Amino acid sequence: MLFDDCEEMDFAGPFEVFNVANDVAGSKLFNVFTLSNHDQVITRHGLRLVTDGPFAYSPEIDILILPGGKGFKKEIQNDRLIYWLRSTAFRRILTVSTGAFLLARSRMLNGLKATTHADYLDELENTYPDIEVVRDSRFVDNGKIICASNSSSGIEGCLYLLDQFDQSLSEEVAKRMEYQPAYRLS
Repeated sequence: MLFDDCEEMDFAGPFEVFNVANDVAGSKLFNVFTLSNHDQVITRHGLRLVTDGPFAYSPEIDILILPGGKGFKKEIQNDRLIYWLRSTAFRRILTVSTGAFLLARSRMLNGLKATTHADYLDELENTYPDIEVVRDSRFVDNGKIICASNSSSGIEGCLYLLDQFDQSLSEEVAKRMEYQPAYRLS
């Protein structure tokens, strides 16, 4: 799910993880696509992207990635988006950085643990007191919802999701991306 002024690495890293997983598997395990409010989004640093379609008319989504970026401030006021998040059945959701605010606004994080970019931890905690804000953690797993603190931990959260699906696949994807997840350092 992309929006204007979202952070490029927050969605590009996860996009890469699942597409590399398809390459490693030699088949399309994951149908990776982008959704947004409009046909085109302009990211935080001016990258113009044409998305695959509007979020309101999306196909079934197993894993939803919600990136962060300064545009989250506008999107938390988007009642259509908040309704869509609350009313759509996702098997798993991964928020990256300030993408956690979208789920917080939809009340989907109430009673759960969450993290976000270090610069926004206090704001998340003060604005949404029903959420247990976790500091000094790259990501938090609540079962259905995983919150990653920043761009690189978004990649890590996706590798963690892959690891639950197929550990050897996750390891091979990390190897091909030359990324060593902190949760499995030994």
